[in-house]
Order: sequence, then structure tokens, then C-alpha cells
Amino acid sequence: MPTNYAQTNVTGEKWTRCGVVTITNPYNRNPSISFREEEVINIGGVEPIFNPKGEIVIAYEPTKEINLINPETGEAIGTMTHEQLFVAFYSAYLEAATWRDNMTAPE
Repeated sequence: MPTNYAQTNVTGEKWTRCGVVTITNPYNRNPSISFREEEVINIGGVEPIFNPKGEIVIAYEPTKEINLINPETGEAIGTMTHEQLFVAFYSAYLEAATWRDNMTAPE
């Protein structure tokens, strides 16, 4: 009967998380957001193991509301529309680009 070399029983946790978020904002076309999921396995005493799991893509719908969930507590703390989210990322981009331009501008 075959056995697994150095087999050990382990105890730990396994969960799914979003590891990468990609916003696609094509010119004169509808934006979308992709959430790349990964499974995390943590057995303690070693670095967690990350396995790719899948991807969820949502199209931009300006008036669609999303629930805001506190990542620490899981508590619902409000709502936001896709348009408000788009404005937040647009603003974050402008702030980052302005910072970059001011840091590299010749004197």
C-alpha cells in the first residue's frame, strides 16, 4: 500500500481573499473592475500558502450601490455607488500623478 513520504497531520485555517484588484478604464467604453481571488492556507509555523482561485469581473454601473463592509469587523457601515467609487479612484490617480510630476519636475 503506497504512503505519502513524510506525511504529517496538520491543523490550521483556510480562507479566500482578493489578492489583486484591476480597474480597466478604456477610452469611450464602459470601465470594469476585476477581483483576482486567492486561497490562503495557514498551518502556523511556516509562511502561508497562496493558491490562485479565480476572478470576478464587474461592469461599471454608475447608480448601482455596493455595501461598504468594515474589513476588521465584517460590519456593514454604509453604501457607495459605482460612480462614487469611480470618483474616488479618479481622485487617487490625480493625486498620485500630481505628486509624481512635482517630484520629478526640473527646477
